[in-house]
Amino acid sequence: MVSRVLAVVNPNSGQGDSGFERFAQAVRAAGVGLEVRELGPGAALPGLLRDAEGFDAVVAAGGDGTVSGVAHALERPEVPVLAYPAGTANLIALNLGMPSDPEALARVLLEDPVRQRVDLARLSYRDPEGQERTAGFTIAAGTGFDAKLIADSEALKPRFGVGAYVLSALSNANPAVAEFRLELDGEVLETSGIGVVVVNFGRMQLGLKMSPYAAPDDGLLDVVVLKARSAAGLLPELMRQMAERLGLATPEVDERLGVYQVRRVRVEAIPSLPLQFDGESLEGTPPLEAHVLPGAATFLKPPA
Repeated sequence: MVSRVLAVVNPNSGQGDSGFERFAQAVRAAGVGLEVRELGPGAALPGLLRDAEGFDAVVAAGGDGTVSGVAHALERPEVPVLAYPAGTANLIALNLGMPSDPEALARVLLEDPVRQRVDLARLSYRDPEGQERTAGFTIAAGTGFDAKLIADSEALKPRFGVGAYVLSALSNANPAVAEFRLELDGEVLETSGIGVVVVNFGRMQLGLKMSPYAAPDDGLLDVVVLKARSAAGLLPELMRQMAERLGLATPEVDERLGVYQVRRVRVEAIPSLPLQFDGESLEGTPPLEAHVLPGAATFLKPPA
């Protein structure tokens, strides 16, 4: 039972009312002390989480970037995080099976939730000036088609919400095909395709899975090469996954995807391609390097 909870809220996430006030009322009505702190200019995550060890749990209310940022800034798996879905895709909450109703989210926090220890990951890349930069991610990081899709969806999100990803995919029907050099735990692989995605949490936009093997608590990252030569080339795999969700197909890896499980990966691309992590565009280019941080965070989720 929690008695003191810290909530970090990103007021700029999403396209409308996330219902957080209803969540806060339900938590306080249960006699739980809830302290709310907002992200904003001069209020970065390290400062907002400076005394997080003094709370029973931290609520991260925002999009996937906010939730992931809180998990990485905490660096304390003993302090659990509740992913409050207040963004557009809300993939971390989706992967954890979180409800969307504010009162139901409050019940998850209050009524003996499951504590799931999960892996995080860290990446490095080059910024436009050629300087090495680092960032943490929770869901996935990638270069190529997925990064271009995310970048082009930004302007569409305020009007179309999660539908922005579909519209962006349609407008990128013929993405650039690149030659990739991958170092997979030290083993070199040369291949080609429209993108490479380094996956930690398996389910992505529209609930589809990049890899049937991806698990956020296995101490591994799944490196997925999109071998199709166009966006249309991925449609058969999307249709197969939809059939799988209806019980009409079994999990498998399509030949249009190459999947490799590793602890560390380096990705080089010719030509240079855009980058993304956790649904956020990065100002930079490959080479991209990523490694897993086993068991680095704890998330709260509903009982099975």
